Amino acid sequence: MNFLQVLLDFSNCTILYKKRKYLVTALDFIICGIYLALTAGIGLYVGFKRKYSDDSEYYLAGRRVGIFAIGISVMATAFSAINYLAIPTEIAEHGLYVILAFPVFLLVTIPVAYSVIPFFCRQRQTSAYEFLEQRFGLKVRLLAGGLYIFWQLSLMALILVASSRILFLLSGVPVPWLIAILGLTAGGCAVIGGLKAVIWTDVLQFFVIAGSIALVLIVTANGSDSGIIAGGLELGKLKPFLPFDSQVLSPDPSVRMTLWSVFTGTFVMFMARYGADQSVIQRYAAAGSIAKARKMFIWNISAALFCLIMLAMFGLALAHFAHLNGMAGKPGLLVMVKLLHRLPNGVNGLVVAGILAAAMSSLDSGVNSIGVTWQRDFQHRLISVRGNTILHKMLESTVFTIISILLALVILVCFKKHSIFVMTARTINALGSPLLVVVGAGMLPVRLRPVWSGVFWGGLGGIFFSIIFCLSVDKLAVHYYAAVNFVATAAMVIIVHFWCKLRLWVKGR
Repeated sequence: MNFLQVLLDFSNCTILYKKRKYLVTALDFIICGIYLALTAGIGLYVGFKRKYSDDSEYYLAGRRVGIFAIGISVMATAFSAINYLAIPTEIAEHGLYVILAFPVFLLVTIPVAYSVIPFFCRQRQTSAYEFLEQRFGLKVRLLAGGLYIFWQLSLMALILVASSRILFLLSGVPVPWLIAILGLTAGGCAVIGGLKAVIWTDVLQFFVIAGSIALVLIVTANGSDSGIIAGGLELGKLKPFLPFDSQVLSPDPSVRMTLWSVFTGTFVMFMARYGADQSVIQRYAAAGSIAKARKMFIWNISAALFCLIMLAMFGLALAHFAHLNGMAGKPGLLVMVKLLHRLPNGVNGLVVAGILAAAMSSLDSGVNSIGVTWQRDFQHRLISVRGNTILHKMLESTVFTIISILLALVILVCFKKHSIFVMTARTINALGSPLLVVVGAGMLPVRLRPVWSGVFWGGLGGIFFSIIFCLSVDKLAVHYYAAVNFVATAAMVIIVHFWCKLRLWVKGR
């Protein structure tokens, strides 16, 4: 799926911006200001009300937050501004191919609910990668922790850049200012309030995201002569279902999107998200028990599917709007900006707030989870820090927030072509697969578990292979990158494992 290329190609939209007045009025700025004030207020309220006595209070919210709030928080964490913008534009241009991935949410529920959640809940550890030291040693634990920090910082930087670009087109606020505002507001909540503040701001952000999408659908549906789905059928945007596209069943790996590429690639990506991502595993521990964590996960899946279905409807509405206004064949993001230009005052403000919420829900969780990984996997094991207080944790989280902002500015200045952004996104997706292999190896039963050198050197080789593969191979369906990287990393782990076993056998003789 190559919709990020369209999402991040802003040249046409910039021309449009220069020829018009700002889309956002004073009322819209007030709405956005209220949203930002509420977000900051939650962080300040939770931070100053609760005294954090230990890591469990700060990083796991004392394991006393309700399952509904945690489930919504997991969904909001995974739902970035890229999803908010990319799914509707993808559907407006190409049809409903992207929703082939929706059933994978249900498929991934089985291994997550019956394997991943029980395993990590029994560990009762703050860091998702702490158990790897018990299985394979400190080197493997540091490999997983370092990979996660780099993965999360890169993702945060990309989200900052992508969301700031579209917000610039809507508001006229310079992109560097938007990057700083987004990063500091989201990071500030995570720094001051810990995981509890992150969870409750995520709940607020979920309702803002869902409300903004629903409002746009209501406004656009009222202005349509036919229903959104009927209009999509007339324009051929219900493909590959109506009419049926036989290419969707093609085994050719170069076909843009097929049932096989979507199912395999999305399954690996979802397993990396729900089975190896510190920000999600942290929520399992915060739930307090296996039963609560499972219920929390069901809330997450339900909320995610609800928002994704609404975004799909939004995409059909965009296609109908483009047809009525002579913009058929234009980039989806250009159509979205034009559509938002037609919305009543105040509605734009809620849409901008929705994009802010989609970005900040991922950013605040990223800052908090990176802080956990650094504290538990590196500082506690490698660095002797006197007086390791909550103030130190806040200071370190602030540093990571600033790093992500600086990294976003570097991407903004140095990589101006959209293809570089696509490569960056591929690399981010690539890093999830090796991490899943390393974590998954530690979860295997003892008789199937590889030796530490197999996991370390195989995982390290998988990282380099994944990055090189994603940067050098272009003619492949985007979903296959995650699957290929997973298989390649797993193969390297197995090869190194048997090589080590063979050497021991030869020496034994």
